Amino acid sequence: MDKQHSKSESGQALILIVLAMVALLGFTALAVDGTMIYSDRRYAQNSSDASSLAGGAAAGQWLIDNDITTYNWSCGAVAGGETAAKQMADDRALENGFDINQYWDLASLESGSPDGKIGVYTECHSGTSANDNYIDVHTWITNDTETAFVHFVYNGVRRNTVEAVVRVRPPQSLAWGYAIVALNTDACTGNFGVGFQGTSDTIVNGGGIFSNGCFKTGGTFYTEVNGAGVKYNHLKNPSDDDMVIITGGGTIEQTTEQVPASSYEVPPIDCSSAEYYGSWPPPDASTGMGPGLYCITGNISINNSDTVIGNAVTIVVIDGKLTINGGASVQLTAPAQGSDPEPAVEGLLWYLPPSNDNAVTINGGADFVSVGTILAPSSSISYEGNATAVLTGQIIGWDVFVSGTGGNGVTFDGGVTAMIPTFLDLFR
Repeated sequence: MDKQHSKSESGQALILIVLAMVALLGFTALAVDGTMIYSDRRYAQNSSDASSLAGGAAAGQWLIDNDITTYNWSCGAVAGGETAAKQMADDRALENGFDINQYWDLASLESGSPDGKIGVYTECHSGTSANDNYIDVHTWITNDTETAFVHFVYNGVRRNTVEAVVRVRPPQSLAWGYAIVALNTDACTGNFGVGFQGTSDTIVNGGGIFSNGCFKTGGTFYTEVNGAGVKYNHLKNPSDDDMVIITGGGTIEQTTEQVPASSYEVPPIDCSSAEYYGSWPPPDASTGMGPGLYCITGNISINNSDTVIGNAVTIVVIDGKLTINGGASVQLTAPAQGSDPEPAVEGLLWYLPPSNDNAVTINGGADFVSVGTILAPSSSISYEGNATAVLTGQIIGWDVFVSGTGGNGVTFDGGVTAMIPTFLDLFR
């Protein structure tokens, strides 16, 4: 049977085809121009990143060349590093096709201009904590995309504006430069993080105290922190912070920050090149260990009548406990900074690698001198002594418990501790 078609229906297919072609062309235009805009944005972001990183590297090298660490840091002292960063960032951006030397003024960069904001700005930060000292290198880049289709229906500028920030930190002692650090993140149930107890005040000179987890005090005696502060994630008792005396700047405060592994990790230590590799004690421990690396298997027990002397030494406790009794004569110092003591480590005195979670017990007496960093990231460290014991440097452990008599304490000195080198963080 033949179908009859009205003349009014003729040509409808053509209209549908035209409409479909218009829609198809629209999607094609969107895909082509969208890809171009995205590609230009990615190129601008990569160029901004590269510019800030180049500037950050120049600032970091300037800090190294001028022996700037977080301990002699001031914004006035690092102005030359900021200048070096700006110049290098400009040069790298120009290599990528962006002449960004238009604004070096932060207010102008943030407010922009009719042509978009473009430029480099550096900002110095200085604070009481080692982690508060750094230079930020900001790079803004704006570029416009020449479109193939979109400009027929939209007359506005197809513009991308991107920013990159590189944070340049100077060399600093491990674990953000705190004198006593507990890495345990648990709340105040079970393990204790950082704890203080004794029969007289405990004194921490410089550096301060940081606990990734719990902080608690015990007894009726105070913990005195001079020239620094205390940060913790959890407090054992509401009154525990009342037993802390802060003098010479700094605060005691709860924080959600945690000391990251990157701030205290040391490079792998090569015991195959050690001055001594074996069980305790080395043959020359009582007469004077020469400079170098000492790798010890099994337990180390330094008893009341023992004498241990070592200058410019790093002692690695591979798989055992470390116990120092109060009556022992101990005179130990870590390798000096700048001494290039490989395979020993500058500023690192005692080291229990993360694979060793055995306890560390140190009783400091009248003839006790320890200079350098004690690093045992998986171990519980107990330090007890009196006012005549000398512990200069840092104590970094999973848990740290400090007690003693007669004004026992720890003195932080960034010049004798293990340090991490200058490093960069990229933000977008």
